[in-house]
Amino acid sequence: MRVRQARKARRWDAPFGGTPIPLEDVEAVLELPVFNGMDPRDFPDDLPLAGLIANDARLVRPASGESVYQQGEFGTSVFVVLRGRLESVMTCSSARQNRPPPRRRSVLRALSGILPSKRRRTKPHRTPPNGAAPKKSGPPRVNGGAHDNTFSPPVLRLDRDDIFGALGAFNRRARSSSVVAVDDDAILLEIRWPGVRDMLAWSEPFRTQMEEAYAEWGLWNGLQGCALFKDVDDETLKHIAESASFERYDTFEWSRQFQKQASRKNGRREVFRHEPIIAEQDHYLDGLLLIHSGFVRVTEKLGREERTIGYATKNTVFGLSEIAEGAVEDEALLFRNGLRAAGYVDLIRVPTEIVEARLLPTLDHLPKTNGNGARRGKAPAVAHEAEPGEPPRAFTEFLIDNRFINGATAMAINTNRCVNCDDCVRACAAAHDGSARFIRKGATHHNLMVVNACMHCTDPVCLIDCPTAAIHRDRKTGNVVINDATCIGCAACAEACPYDNIQMAELRNTDGSFLTDEHGVQMLRAEKCDLCAGRTGGPACERVCPHDALIRVSMRDTDKLLPWLEPMR
Repeated sequence: MRVRQARKARRWDAPFGGTPIPLEDVEAVLELPVFNGMDPRDFPDDLPLAGLIANDARLVRPASGESVYQQGEFGTSVFVVLRGRLESVMTCSSARQNRPPPRRRSVLRALSGILPSKRRRTKPHRTPPNGAAPKKSGPPRVNGGAHDNTFSPPVLRLDRDDIFGALGAFNRRARSSSVVAVDDDAILLEIRWPGVRDMLAWSEPFRTQMEEAYAEWGLWNGLQGCALFKDVDDETLKHIAESASFERYDTFEWSRQFQKQASRKNGRREVFRHEPIIAEQDHYLDGLLLIHSGFVRVTEKLGREERTIGYATKNTVFGLSEIAEGAVEDEALLFRNGLRAAGYVDLIRVPTEIVEARLLPTLDHLPKTNGNGARRGKAPAVAHEAEPGEPPRAFTEFLIDNRFINGATAMAINTNRCVNCDDCVRACAAAHDGSARFIRKGATHHNLMVVNACMHCTDPVCLIDCPTAAIHRDRKTGNVVINDATCIGCAACAEACPYDNIQMAELRNTDGSFLTDEHGVQMLRAEKCDLCAGRTGGPACERVCPHDALIRVSMRDTDKLLPWLEPMR
């Protein structure tokens, strides 16, 4: 076996700005309010604070009218305004503000004509039937209990020392607004995710600032981005925001605990048992819940057991119909279903009295808001059968328990059609220099196999620990891609992937010899499915299948998936 030695790539071989920020500029940056509470002595010797700023940050000088990023784009950088002014613009916010106030019938009046009429008693707060004090179903907001919740919208104008971009950096989702430079002399400090992550880990003051920025932006953008609030005027929305709380369940690094739980005996039961409870069926409902990001498992009671009936994602609302009907009937408010966090979840909680006074008068009907599989009306003693067109219960549980609902472009094989010809594997290898980027095996449910191929997840946890940002989301498409030039072969992404969809490939020289580092250790590089990026026609695996046995699909697109799997039903 031929072996050649080469220098192993290191973290800061490719600084974010092409070259490191000069030391004098680094010192000036560290004097900024966002950094001046950070103590360099808190950082390890091999990861100095000055080194993080010099190599994981860069200076950006957008011209007047130039976008820093667009709403819907992907990116995990955090920005600090050093000079000039910028504006944050949310498309749905603009449309809502420019629309004339509608004249519409209140949903409260609409319901009063449908529900049995009861004389309402005037009282400041409803209480549970047993008279106990109302109990919140979640932890305090990220800002902490001392926060006075005086709301100051972080959108609109951005000036010197303001922080933005924290939402995309933390939750790895699409940008929720567009940011545009107003002045020609604007200068920004852009910090890529690996630098942000390490500063969060080693500096408590920095972590506190970032969490506060994340919660403020999440609260405002969450309300602005939800169609339920489209007819609420700005002043009322501000009042709602000041009364609301922003809550987080589980952690952004949920995958590591998930892998441990799933690997145990009775793994699916272990996964369910460890999911944080957001709300319990028949427990006191103290407000409207708006899902800001993440996935929520919706459950119902079946005797002493709890069964999954569906899931919910961003902009799903719980509790609205209960509050509206309770306002007419004056009954104690109870959750009709249970809610659990399937991975990390952020949500906004709006108190019941604020919903009644500020939101209900703007609605002329109740939208369908209770998520995939959740139903209005009190949950029965036994689980109901799936309605036509609704995913079977066992199928839904399979997707949630394995976190396959996270898959945006998963590889699915219909085993009733597959003849094991391996044309898909050969086509993938032909498109990638002889090395197939997936393994034709995976978890199965009846005739569905979810193959071990990168699913380009909605929440790509593989990005979290990469020290060079080599694995990242394409800014426009959101596909998860790897920059071979900056991958250092640390395997952090492969270890973080909860689906085992990233492999570490041995590096070879152009003459076929293996490459080792200075210590004689085989050099590796992360490899995974790239959806045949740059090749016409889309993924080769899907194009060559002679029996339509393989598709690339969002695992939440049951309208496409279920008919294709029809024999399973």
